[in-house]
Order: sequence, then structure tokens, then C-alpha cells
Amino acid sequence: MDMNQSYAVTSIGKLIRRDSDVMFNDDIANIVGVGLLIVPAYCKYRPPPLLCYIKDEPYQHLFFFLCWLRFISWTRMTIQILTIKYDAKNGQNVFSRGDTITGRIILVVSAETKIKCLSIKAKGKANVLWEEDYGQYLEETYRAKYEYFSIEQCVLQERNGTNVLTTGRHVHPFSFQIPDEDMPSSFQGKCGQILYSLEAKLTRSMRFDTKAKTEFTFVSKADQSMIPYLMKPQHGTKDKDVMFFASGKISVSIHTERQGYQQGEALKVRAIIVNNSSRSVTPKYYLYEKQCFYAQKKRKVHTHNILKEKGDRVPAGTQQTVTQVLTIPPQLPATIFNCPILQLEYRLKVATYICDRMNLNCRAPDTK
Repeated sequence: MDMNQSYAVTSIGKLIRRDSDVMFNDDIANIVGVGLLIVPAYCKYRPPPLLCYIKDEPYQHLFFFLCWLRFISWTRMTIQILTIKYDAKNGQNVFSRGDTITGRIILVVSAETKIKCLSIKAKGKANVLWEEDYGQYLEETYRAKYEYFSIEQCVLQERNGTNVLTTGRHVHPFSFQIPDEDMPSSFQGKCGQILYSLEAKLTRSMRFDTKAKTEFTFVSKADQSMIPYLMKPQHGTKDKDVMFFASGKISVSIHTERQGYQQGEALKVRAIIVNNSSRSVTPKYYLYEKQCFYAQKKRKVHTHNILKEKGDRVPAGTQQTVTQVLTIPPQLPATIFNCPILQLEYRLKVATYICDRMNLNCRAPDTK
């Protein structure tokens, strides 16, 4: 295809190629844009093949695309509604390992329809996807998938070679039990996600399958064997010599009562700040999340601050023990360590600043 040529599609389907040498005839373009939509398949008169007029590759691609759209609309016109409704488990409408999902497939048809099978599938999977630039003309895409479970159930199957649905509304119940296995909670991240879904599929002879999909929220249960570890106190210490804007040494030590916290709980941080420098320092407290994605032996890391609070100033040549309380947001996703291609963790960081300049960072792990 000549790169100097430009193509345009008008609102009524006219196809025009513009260049210095050729202007495509508008009448031929009208045949392509309109004839596909109004000539029925059973018409006795059939126009000559349009491909004889469409010698350029972009026009041929559009011709087949319009044919495909027309065929799709023809095969689906009898299926008016295909949707999935599931029953809420509790007030929060969340499910966990071992729970049973019950619901209904609602199908509305405008005419008698022969079907082969109506099935529903419950799935749990994780996938990651990101791109890396290696120079002006080189770009690499990294992707990975991991499936936790896939359970399919046929709710309506062909009998004696045929199964006819009458005109109107049809309701078909279903029931699934989620596998009683260790699986991560539902999560939507920067470069990946963990999804749990229900997908209904209607199969007919000589037709494209009609599908409907809905997602449900899955929350992982706490591992009881990890509770003693999560209840242990945590601490971190860091010393640094000040070389800019001041002189001397600053030491920061932070302590938390335990490592594991739940959404909505108060995180109490005790910081011991020894300021042996010539300037006053101000502590700032950060709670941030760290998302890690793995694909094709590569890792992608994304961090995001969730909370940021400022403490009281510590004068020069003094030592103070200060306490700061951070309230964990109630809608924060739970930590994810049981997925091979995606991880989510939370960390606490305390930074001291001199004259609005960052001087010292001290971090401690904080797992929810």
C-alpha cells in the first residue's frame, strides 16, 4: 500500500481514496457502502461481485468487515436478551472458598429457536499485561495468565436431535460450588487483575455463539497458620549523616504493635527520633502499596501512596518519642501473596525532612 495515499470514510459509507493521481468514483463507493445493507440474501437479482471494483487492499478489508457485521446481526436477531443473575451471599455480596453460587440464566427470544446447548461456566483467573519501550522503534509486550478453576455446567441440552425454545422469556436455574482451595481475592491492579466470573453461552447450529458474562467478588479467607506471625511486633531503624543544609547525624527507629491489620483498623506508629544535627527535622508518615507483576521472567513494579501525614517538628540536638495513628481505609484490598504472577503488599515509611528537603527514610513492613 502506498504510504502517500490517504483514505476517508464518509458518514453514508462512501469510500474515497485521495492522492495526486486518482480519485475513486463516488458511485462505486456508494455501491460498497449501501448495497451490503439493503440487498437481502434471498433476492433473485444479484449484482456483479463487488470485489471486481475493489482492487485496493483497504477497500477489500472494509468489504469483508461489513459482510461480517451483517452476518452477525442476522444470526442474533432472534436472541433479544441473554443475561445472568446470581443470588447475593450476604450483605456485602461477596463469596469465599467453599461457598455455593446460585442464580438464573434469563433468555428472551423473539421467535421459535432451535438450540444445541445452553451452558454456564464459573471461572477464576489472573492475568497481567504491560509494555516496555527499548528505544524509539523497539517495544516489547509482556503477558501471563494463571487459571485457578474453571467449572462448566450444561443447563439445557439438545434432546433427540433438536431442542426448540418457544417465543418469550425462559429462566434456567444453576448452582456452583467454589473450590475449597487457597485462592487470592478479586483485585484490579495497574498492570493486571484477578477476576472471578460467570459466563453463559448459547450454542446453535450454523450460528455464532451468543454469550453473556458477569463478575462476582471473591474474598480470600485468612490463613490460620499465619496468625501468630502477623501478631508479632515490627520495627525498623536507620541512621544517616547529614551533609547538605545541615551537619550532624539523625537516627530514626519506628515500631508497630503487630504486622497484620484489617481494613478500617488504626495503625499506631511509635517513632524514636534522635536529632543530633544542627537543624530541626519534621517526620512524615506514609502508608503505600506495592504491586508486583511477573511475566516471561520479567517483573513490573508499581507503587502508590495511600496515606500521608505530617508529624511534629523535632528540634536540633534533642531526642523525642512521637506517636502517630494512621487509619487504614475500609475499602482497601487485602494483601496478595498466593498468586504466582501478581503480588500486592503494603509498607509503612517514615521520612524526616530538613528545610523542606528529604533527609532520611525509614521503612517497616506492614501486611494487611
